[in-house]
Amino acid sequence: MSLTMRTLLTGLALICMASEPVAQVKQTAIPPLDQLVKSDGGLSQKYSDINAESNVTLRTLADSSQANGQWKAAAYYWMRLVSLYGKADDRISLGIAQLHMGKDAEAIVSFQAAIVTNPASFDAWANLGVAHSRVQQYDQAVVSLQKALTLNPGEFQTRLTLAKALTSVFRFKEALAIALDCEQRAPKDPEVLGLVGQIQLFSGQPGEALSAFERLALQRTLTATEEADAGRTLMLLDRPSEARTHFLRALSLDSALTGIHFDLARCARRMHDRDIEEQEDSLAKAELRCTNQQAEALALVCDADQFESNGDRIAASMRYHQALPLVCGSPKLIYEVARGLVNLGEFGAAAQLLESAHKENITSANILTLQALLVESNGKFEAAEADLREALNLEPSSILALTNMGALLGKQGRLSEAEDYLESATEIDPQAQDTLVDLALIKAARNHIEEANALLRRALKSPGNHSRAVTALNALCATEVATCSQK
Repeated sequence: MSLTMRTLLTGLALICMASEPVAQVKQTAIPPLDQLVKSDGGLSQKYSDINAESNVTLRTLADSSQANGQWKAAAYYWMRLVSLYGKADDRISLGIAQLHMGKDAEAIVSFQAAIVTNPASFDAWANLGVAHSRVQQYDQAVVSLQKALTLNPGEFQTRLTLAKALTSVFRFKEALAIALDCEQRAPKDPEVLGLVGQIQLFSGQPGEALSAFERLALQRTLTATEEADAGRTLMLLDRPSEARTHFLRALSLDSALTGIHFDLARCARRMHDRDIEEQEDSLAKAELRCTNQQAEALALVCDADQFESNGDRIAASMRYHQALPLVCGSPKLIYEVARGLVNLGEFGAAAQLLESAHKENITSANILTLQALLVESNGKFEAAEADLREALNLEPSSILALTNMGALLGKQGRLSEAEDYLESATEIDPQAQDTLVDLALIKAARNHIEEANALLRRALKSPGNHSRAVTALNALCATEVATCSQK
């Protein structure tokens, strides 16, 4: 019988779990033919008049049954031949029939017996390796297959089966070397490509594994297991969205595939985590960029203030305008730049900056107070008051908002209300010079001259430029009631 006839050529699925060794099975007595052969294509009738013990007759019956896939009948005839002649080739043929019948343990006994009879039989060693693999005895399978390959080193299917067995005992490096050699010999063989991808996945080479699965997909549609493995490969490459597509395909092909629901859940969780990571990473980069820009803007504002103090309004204006695109949503910087522009009389540029901040929902008590000043300059007292009240809602202790609210109410003749706001401001900061001057003016308007005089004297002791306090005190001294000594 030819080598092809004797070697089981069916591919084996890789099962990477150990199992209990199968007990050795003794050869049982040969049962009657009618118990084994249910449908023999008329062979029993055809050969009923021939001596059942005839070597030629039994071999003809065995070969015919095997050719027709009638493995029970074939096994019966090979068993008869083994019992009569005990040849190694007959034991191998019997073992192959037993493998096809699913009697793997009995097949192992048959192949082992063939090896005892003929230790140099490639067919016996190769098929013994196949049988051991089928019962998950991978260590024994490796030994048998390696022995077979010493007898016939180039046999393709045996090398492929050995690669699978080596993979099952986690000897990935050896398995991959053999599988890649098989791929060189059969670059479009789907079984080889699938095995190469699987070994590379198991051995931590996801990039190479993905390439193998892609080559396999060019040859045929991936199986459910291969789709799942491709998905797991993509997960290792941190490509969860693509992995999910493969997992869903695997699920559609086999809803009972082991672990597929867990893979999908893990994929969904990874996609969610990645979204968060990307958002956090994006925010972190944006924050860093803003931090750098804001530092530059702050330096420009400081320079502008210095130039303004020195009377160089053009240089100050240039610095403020350079800082405009760098404020990066910072309420403090928006206020400082807008304040500087207002001080330089560039109300339009300041208003535009504050309007942009408003559209982006960027606000603060100081921003609202400055906005109120701009609105007030256009005679819109009610709108200005609304802005100031909003500022005080945000920050009730804002000296700037309290002072400007007092000044605004004073301009409208609402002196009592104005006085309340200004006194609140002086309680928070007794040294606030502008607040002291504004409160003094309200006191004077209410004819509380001595109190106004005392407040202005306090203002003169506060740090900063006293020109406004001096002017107010001189005006107050023009009255006959006030004591005009400024000492």
